[in-house]
Amino acid sequence: MKQLFRPTWVEIERSALMANVTAVRGLLSSNGSSAEIYGVVKANGYGHGIVQSSEVLSAAGVTTLCVASLDEAITIREGGVLTPILAFGGLFNDPLKDELPERVTLTVGSLRDLELIKSSPRKVKAHLKFDSGMNRIGFKKGGWESALQQAKRIPNLEITGVYSHFIMGERSEESSFRRQLGSFLQAAATAEQILGGPLIKHIANSPGLLSVPESALDAVRPGLLLYGIYPAEEFRSVISLTSALRFRSEVIDLKKVFPGETVSYGGSWTARSETTIAVVPVGYGDGYNRQLSNHGSVIIGGRECPIVGRVCMDLLMCDVGNGSVALGDEVILIGRVGEIELAADTIAGRVGMTPHEVTTLLPERVLRRWI
Repeated sequence: MKQLFRPTWVEIERSALMANVTAVRGLLSSNGSSAEIYGVVKANGYGHGIVQSSEVLSAAGVTTLCVASLDEAITIREGGVLTPILAFGGLFNDPLKDELPERVTLTVGSLRDLELIKSSPRKVKAHLKFDSGMNRIGFKKGGWESALQQAKRIPNLEITGVYSHFIMGERSEESSFRRQLGSFLQAAATAEQILGGPLIKHIANSPGLLSVPESALDAVRPGLLLYGIYPAEEFRSVISLTSALRFRSEVIDLKKVFPGETVSYGGSWTARSETTIAVVPVGYGDGYNRQLSNHGSVIIGGRECPIVGRVCMDLLMCDVGNGSVALGDEVILIGRVGEIELAADTIAGRVGMTPHEVTTLLPERVLRRWI
């Protein structure tokens, strides 16, 4: 294991990811669905580690791994994971001129994608993407049938699936989900008719799966759920998850401050009474959002302590009062201690972020330890 010179690291439990796959599978089963689970591991496994997450999720029975680009697919293959992969991104910089990783399905969502495949001698397996409302990657309704006809005429293109993406990424808005689902199902039926056979159909992300159970078609694509992160507080009653990640550090200094003294850059916090400030070697350089200055909290000694002053690049300070805190005491920035939990969605809500950002923004300099 890599030596830790700075006492700041992320601890990730394999058993938690396994338990969350089981929880998602149980939710599907309770809704009468036998959909496959496509585990989303893009953006370094939402900050948890792309190769390790892929290994654990594959062992738990996830049938396909979803990535943003071929670069991430190559990283997974170089890490020794052989599970099938679906790459969400379009075809950039003509990747078909190079050897594609084994068992990787591409996304075709534009006429440019079709042209690149048509001009390539390489056999390509792909899922077609229908734009049901994101106005991002995918063929819109007006060009859908034309795209299907063009795809059908490309001999080296094998279309095995069709999918779309819900516009709601963090919260439940049932009418929006149902609108998109209806539009997608019509598009999928057209695709099967024109291409002449059944296709794998999928649209449900984490909040879609929780909000509209019938959106679990042939496959579902949970991301946050697999890491034990709720897309929003309202979903806690729908499924029981186990948080996989704990962001940990230690107290490296203690400062006695007196009334009128300020802490950190700009003097944005002023002590009203004598208190003790704990210095923690975590900052926005570690992905800990600067907006949590005077607004966030950490857990030290089994109690929640407020962050005071500006979060610096490499350090933050918190008010521990006059209680018993010592150098080297554990600091939890994300995670649970007893009945106190600082969950990713809670932290996100404090500063107007999404839960995805809280873990995904953790940089490589924060060591990951899998346990």
